[in-house]
Amino acid sequence: MMSRYLVFVGLVVGLVMNAAAIAQAPAEHFARLPAAKGVSISPDGTRMAFIGHAEDNTLLIVQDLETGEQIAASADGLRVFDTFWAGDNTVLARVGTLIDVARIRGDVDVEAFITFDADTLEGRELVRRRLRDGMNFDTTRIAGIDPETGHFFMTLRDERRRLNLYTVDPATGYRSRIRERGHQNTRYWVADPTGQRFVEVRYSDRNSAFEIRVHDTDGERVILQRDSELITLTVMGFTEDGDILVSRRPNEPPFTRQLQRLDPITGELGDVIFRDERYDFGDVRMDYHEGHVAGVYIERERSEYVWFDEELAARQASLENAFPGATVSLIDWSLDRTRFLVSTTTNAQPPVYYIVDFAAGGADPVRLAYPELYGVELVGREPIYYPARDGVQVPAYLAQPAGDGPQPYVILVHGGPHSRDTGGFDYLAHFLADRGYGVLQPQFRGSDGYSSPWRRQGYGQWGTGVMQTDVDDAVTYLREQGLASQICIAGWSYGGYSALAGATFTPDLYDCAISINGVSDLPQLLEYVDDRYGPDSQSARYWSNSITGETTDGVSRDQMRALSPSQSAEAVNIPVLLVHARDDTVVPMQQSYIMDRNLRRAGGDVEFVRLDGGDHWALEYPTRLSVLQSVEAFLEDNLAE
Repeated sequence: MMSRYLVFVGLVVGLVMNAAAIAQAPAEHFARLPAAKGVSISPDGTRMAFIGHAEDNTLLIVQDLETGEQIAASADGLRVFDTFWAGDNTVLARVGTLIDVARIRGDVDVEAFITFDADTLEGRELVRRRLRDGMNFDTTRIAGIDPETGHFFMTLRDERRRLNLYTVDPATGYRSRIRERGHQNTRYWVADPTGQRFVEVRYSDRNSAFEIRVHDTDGERVILQRDSELITLTVMGFTEDGDILVSRRPNEPPFTRQLQRLDPITGELGDVIFRDERYDFGDVRMDYHEGHVAGVYIERERSEYVWFDEELAARQASLENAFPGATVSLIDWSLDRTRFLVSTTTNAQPPVYYIVDFAAGGADPVRLAYPELYGVELVGREPIYYPARDGVQVPAYLAQPAGDGPQPYVILVHGGPHSRDTGGFDYLAHFLADRGYGVLQPQFRGSDGYSSPWRRQGYGQWGTGVMQTDVDDAVTYLREQGLASQICIAGWSYGGYSALAGATFTPDLYDCAISINGVSDLPQLLEYVDDRYGPDSQSARYWSNSITGETTDGVSRDQMRALSPSQSAEAVNIPVLLVHARDDTVVPMQQSYIMDRNLRRAGGDVEFVRLDGGDHWALEYPTRLSVLQSVEAFLEDNLAE
């Protein structure tokens, strides 16, 4: 599957351009896929693995940390997300691609593991599909690791659609008999650190019934049951002393997401081991060597890690002292915890990767994520708050270019919509700021990470509700502060919908609008989701709840049409740019076709850039470059002063 060859690459820091010689960094430098991502270190601490990109070439690279020698395997044609080690001589890469499946509308994203010999980079697919297997679009779901053998506990559906638990040798891909048998309603499994107790989570779309089962030496038992139209409780892993850890959103203040113990015997909820008073935590951090949850990741005004493990907390604190002002991430570490892979980033600097040797007392830079931008003076993205029309303070990130007087601005709306922007480097926001545009990224009500009430206030608020008025109020803020002259609204996915809603429902606020892989027609979107996942699926319920505030048909088709920018194209009086990837599996290109057709029929000023290939997230270099170049040209024509 992958060719092998040797590469010897010096540290890229010495090869980057001098920032003083660059008035404006080329679009290619922002569009490039990271020169390093998915970085991991071998258990013995002697080697690192990572994914490297050079234009549209993708490589899996293993580097000797003593000699600097590297070997690489080509992964062209695949989307490679990350790497990790299963022993000192076995490295795995999680990869994705698109396939066409009969009876499913549109292409389907599939993911798999490729397992490599770290000495030769000879690779093979870890879990090969067999005739008796069921439909498995994702064969990368690891429930845990057997501490005795190092084998993975992996989940796969059989021909009867039951999600079973298997034991898989990561070096050979050999699959044993079924370790634990699941059900058609099984959603996922989680193994405890001993490899002797397994949590099975079931959910019935038809009956809205949620349950947690435990399988161990005492047999199988249900420890928790509840009825819920949406899954609101998630098993995150185990504590070091064997309790189950669940994530849930409580019904009492401060309403932020909490990490709580669940007794594996009685099913009783116990102590809350983490909850922030203001922000939801994002995910847990595992100690994969030990098999338990070691901490959480949380995005406050910048990314932070809270470690429950005292040694890791001490390592984090010492590194933050060593890199003041930077966000420091402990990405991976050796089994003996003497060597750590660490990344640092700031609001004006892309990530830099270091090997930190606590035994030797040194920190060596080993890779830059965006080498051509290293040393380039980028505009910082600062966290701010601005007032909404009802007095609520809306969090945002602001990149303000140098210079006096009002300047052209882009209000950049995130996707999701129940997602959020984060601090640090943002290739699109920094690209726009590098072009001289101010950038404001609103975290409107409905955004994730700011507690349940903040998120819930966005349900049923598409188009003309508070999710949109919070964005519109950013215009008022920029003008009252004397910051903005002309303003363009832009966004990706839901952000593209918001841009089109701004152009449609409040066109006098904006000078132009940009929708990238955006939604324009809500009835058509829900039909696509229903056809693809089923009308009773969690996906269908999520979208219905987000758009209408109901998990069932609570809003008529006429009301949905009224919230669709494509159905009010005649109201648009500003230039509109539509950019859409052909292989978008989340928001089909038909959404932009409909908007383009209706705008043209209404005599609107519209440009439609159809990307040949690509995906929803622009995970290919040519796609990302086309997006940036199209946006840059459009803004030069319609916003530049």
